[in-house]
Amino acid sequence: MSNWIGTWDVEQTSIVGTFVMTMTVAEKDGGIDVAFDSPQVVATVSDIASDEDNLTMTINLTKPLKGKADAALTLGGADSFVGTGKMKFLPASKFSGVRRA
Repeated sequence: MSNWIGTWDVEQTSIVGTFVMTMTVAEKDGGIDVAFDSPQVVATVSDIASDEDNLTMTINLTKPLKGKADAALTLGGADSFVGTGKMKFLPASKFSGVRRA
């Protein structure tokens, strides 16, 4: 079972603004699935890969911008993470998250 399985409260900060969302990581078909829920962000996720402490994915955004962002997240203990996301034409954004109790 992946260390990432669970529900996370996430904050993403970029030059576009700061966005608060929920990230759900679940087991699916022998791998893991990632979904984001937020009124500020509409996205699907593909190309998901994980190991004990790292999670990478492509985030396919349709709101607030349209485009793809490559995200790399790293656990900072059992219940928190930090990371970055990068779209081609924008500076990297910063992610932070805490696992819900």
